[in-house]
Order: sequence, then structure tokens, then C-alpha cells
Amino acid sequence: GKVDWTSSTRGFVIRRNNSVVQFTIGNGSSNEHTQVASYEADKWTHFYGTISDDADGSKVVKFYVNGALIDTETAGYYADAASRDMQIGFASLLNASESDFIGFAANVNLYTVALEQPQIKSIMNKNYAGLTSSETDNLVSWWNLDIETDPDGTAGTGGVKDSHGTKHGTIS
Repeated sequence: GKVDWTSSTRGFVIRRNNSVVQFTIGNGSSNEHTQVASYEADKWTHFYGTISDDADGSKVVKFYVNGALIDTETAGYYADAASRDMQIGFASLLNASESDFIGFAANVNLYTVALEQPQIKSIMNKNYAGLTSSETDNLVSWWNLDIETDPDGTAGTGGVKDSHGTKHGTIS
């Protein structure tokens, strides 16, 4: 299903498009940066995206799969995580080739800085409890996605807990 954190305009989306996983950073229009990657059934695959400033003031979007850099794009626009949804596994109803991602998601996180490849490799197999103190520097939110909670992060159903911050989510 879909996990929403703010409004109806998407900012970060992971979904299936035909036989590949599609990871999108953008605003739901032509200002999107999308990378696709094939995946192996019944095997964990780690997807990671970063956005940082380039020397000329533009934005650099990088996509990683299993800790390896697979693509770098220059962007004039980037998704503002403070005002956009983060949707995991949800397909757009506007594109018939997109499908909900059928699988498991875990350890979704948001930092205020773009992590470097060694940092990405270090956290890719950890949950929140396994992070070192330096790995929580610049961390905004971390969703283990292993226990259903109330949408406010307390005991209950219908939501997911932000283990580091207060951006608890809803499941729909």
C-alpha cells in the first residue's frame, strides 16, 4: 500500500513499472528524476537516492542500488521533503504500466545532507537500533516499517512510527 507523510503531491516514490522497480524523486509532473533497476525475486534490494547542490547552484540527483552508484542527473528542481509525500509501493493511477510494488520495504530514512557512498553502504543493512551515533548525525526521520502503529506513532494500527523524529505515517 501507500505510506503518506504530508500532502497529495508526491516527492519520493518507489513503485513497480512493468518488470523493473522505478524510484522517482520529483513533484508529480515533468520535474521528476526517475531511475529504474531490475530486481531479483525473493531477494532484498537496497535503493537509495540523494539530492545535493552542485558548484553552479543546480541540484545533483544520484541513485544507488545495493550501495553502487548507478546514475547521476543534474536537476533544476528537486522535491522538498518537508512539503511532499513519500510514497512507498504506490502506483500512479495515471499510468497503466505502473503497478503497486509487491514486496517488502524496510528502513526508509531521510537525512538533511546527501550521504556519500561509504555511508550508504554502512547503513544499508541496518535498522534504526543498529545505527552508530555518527550515522544519526543529520538524520531527520527513520521508519523501520517492521511494526504497525497508530498514525501518531503510539500503539495501535493504521500507521508507521518514525523511530528518530515525529513524522509518523499512515498506511492506506
